[in-house]
Amino acid sequence: GIAAPHPGTILKFIGMKTLGLRWITLLEQLIRSWYIWFFQLPWLPELLVSKASPSFWNRLLRRAQVQDDDPMLRRSQKDFESIARGPIHLYRQLIRRRPPRPALPQIPCQQIIPDSDLFIATAVYDGQQKLFEGGPYRAVRIAGPHWVHRSDPDTVNEIILSMIPDTDKKKHKAKSAASVV
Repeated sequence: GIAAPHPGTILKFIGMKTLGLRWITLLEQLIRSWYIWFFQLPWLPELLVSKASPSFWNRLLRRAQVQDDDPMLRRSQKDFESIARGPIHLYRQLIRRRPPRPALPQIPCQQIIPDSDLFIATAVYDGQQKLFEGGPYRAVRIAGPHWVHRSDPDTVNEIILSMIPDTDKKKHKAKSAASVV
């Protein structure tokens, strides 16, 4: 996963911070997650998304440290409207139908955690490893914003490739080189 813990762990985070009296940490994340609560309103989020100009989206993306040369900054109003509808429905479902805690993975898993995420405090990931105890899980902290896969794809790719056994890496590199030609 990149820039988001498993949705089934969010309630565990809230419980851990509440029981541990870490109210400041909890409040910080609730403020960062304002949009999740806003998206629970009927019809208003869709209306505002349909009226938002590309300059609004560009300001938001730049605030989230999207690079100046990112093609996302050249999207049309209709593109942004289409892109935003999916997350609105996703966040509604996450609140209405709480996802279960994930099962212990049987394959290697890792979480890439950006250190300057506008939307998710790094403290949200505290305790993630407890959910995967005994399983092949690792957390990798990385310098970057929420969309670090857009701002630093080479580093993200290196981290992902580091989880792939050597034999698979050779196949992946050969396939990538062949597809570039």
